[in-house]
Amino acid sequence: MATNQHNDHFEQDEEGQQDKSNNIHGQNTNNHERQGIDDEKFHKDGYIVIPGLIPVQILHEWQSFVGCCHDNPVRHNNGDDEDENHNNGQNEPILSWLLQELYERGHTPFPEEWRCSSTTSTTKGNDEGANNKGLAETKREYAMGQGVKHGFREIVMRSPGRYEISLLNSAKLLQHETRRTKMPDYHHLYQFLAKNYSQIPSLLSQSSWNKIRTANLSLVISTPGASTQSWHADGGHVNLQHHLPCHCLNVFVALHPVPSMDWGPTQLRPGTHVHTRNLGPMLLAAHCQKTLQSPVAHLLPRAGDALLFDYRLLHRGLANNRFMDTTNTSSSSSSPCNKNGHRSMLVITLAQDWFQDRLNFPHGSLFEPNDKHDKNVGDAQDSRSAR
Repeated sequence: MATNQHNDHFEQDEEGQQDKSNNIHGQNTNNHERQGIDDEKFHKDGYIVIPGLIPVQILHEWQSFVGCCHDNPVRHNNGDDEDENHNNGQNEPILSWLLQELYERGHTPFPEEWRCSSTTSTTKGNDEGANNKGLAETKREYAMGQGVKHGFREIVMRSPGRYEISLLNSAKLLQHETRRTKMPDYHHLYQFLAKNYSQIPSLLSQSSWNKIRTANLSLVISTPGASTQSWHADGGHVNLQHHLPCHCLNVFVALHPVPSMDWGPTQLRPGTHVHTRNLGPMLLAAHCQKTLQSPVAHLLPRAGDALLFDYRLLHRGLANNRFMDTTNTSSSSSSPCNKNGHRSMLVITLAQDWFQDRLNFPHGSLFEPNDKHDKNVGDAQDSRSAR
């Protein structure tokens, strides 16, 4: 997803770090058998699911850092008074704090995630006996524009209400003196994976963790009301003539349970990591040959469950419908942790040593005054109005 300027070949012979990671479960373990990694399925379908990839003991500090267990949602302005509990980002979710930083630096027109631009009324059908009450429909104007063009090295809004925050590119911002909760040590997480999941590098056709790199570390946060994304792949093929093994993959780690479809889980098109080399003709051929697989969306019912998929695989985030139906008081699909309705995923992008992704995040930083970004505030509003 993002370009990474530093080398993430962390040495695996640091005994203290290994012992700390190895004893997370209260026992010394170096058994990749428990991981259930299916190389054949990964190369065939382009993805696998690994339940319990990261233990909750490690995730706690990441949950606290992201704010996905925070009671307060990211702020938005629907005409009510602004939240008086805003405290310079010391305890609020990272997304809300980032939006405030963007506003204070003049990159966005308002500090909230979105504001109400208009309200329209719709009417139910005229079937006999139907209740013909008008339904209020709120149209949102988002502070950020959509896509890399309107984003920053630190944060991009991938689609309305769906954000990606590059942690490796946000090191300066995340150590800001106003943030009490600092970013957890990624070395600890990396060492745990390297020690306990020796088979993951084989998905990249490599023999050890020393031969792969962390291309990016990011957060993908889908807020309530986020719409379904378009189908897309995160990267292209090295060779357009022949299909080659995976050179880059995403590890989507659930920071809280994603137990139902209203959370908007990631949907995949199995096998399309092959088709994206020449998408239109190859999809048509697969359809005619009846080899085209149906889309799938895997729920991740526990924090720490993970979805691993090839960078070239077609996928999309589904709509986050949490709290959108205020008449539904059922708690059957609620997460005991995440009370603000955000679907928060920690994304580790692993790649062969030579690969760098220079396409998924822009070069411009939110710290740098930039006339282009100032212009894009207006452009973003125009493009949102047109959608």
